[in-house]
Amino acid sequence: MNKLTVLYTLMKNMKDKENFKGNFEAEALLDDVQLASATVSGECAPGHCEKNTEIKFGNETIRFSHDGTSQKCCGHSGHGHFHKHMHGEGCCGPKGKFTKAMLLLKLLDKLQLKEEGNVKVLTLSLDSSDIPSEIREHMKSKCCKVHEEKDCCSHPALHSWLAENGCCDIDHSTCELEAFNLQLTLDENCAPVSMMANAHCRCKDTAGKSRNFKLSAKGQFSHK
Repeated sequence: MNKLTVLYTLMKNMKDKENFKGNFEAEALLDDVQLASATVSGECAPGHCEKNTEIKFGNETIRFSHDGTSQKCCGHSGHGHFHKHMHGEGCCGPKGKFTKAMLLLKLLDKLQLKEEGNVKVLTLSLDSSDIPSEIREHMKSKCCKVHEEKDCCSHPALHSWLAENGCCDIDHSTCELEAFNLQLTLDENCAPVSMMANAHCRCKDTAGKSRNFKLSAKGQFSHK
């Protein structure tokens, strides 16, 4: 099978699934110092979905959960908010659409497929040169806007921990993606079994010092 056929079969099969479960683990590092780690488990079934999250930083642990109907989770208003947040204003004109199409084509070109018996492995590796400059600038502007508009450190202990490790001094306008890697393992029916991802970003703090941010994640899936 070629990668287009695999992607089409993956999306078609997942559309027909009624139950989906996933477990994820993630870790964030700033200059090789662990900022936080997180575990997320979730399940979606017809009419209902739930998610449990645990975040660890320093000696603290935060736990919270979400339990609701799938209509509430994926309703029109939520989609509209997501669409507005991701696309912003004035970025979806003809030029913007061609830029996004260029990025999608680049992603497809960089995507690699390896078959090991009945198992298929999709791998995607990117560096900064693979992402159009317009997309990079848009991502940075959205990052800065979110940081300015939302209190990302509302939890007192989390705020103290991030400030202690210099995270609150990052100049978000300087963030640049250095590398991104994704590996998705599929079963014989082209349904996802596991994933691994990592990203490396370079940025500067308000004093002009270079900082390195790394994020890694892995997950397992089950469905029927």
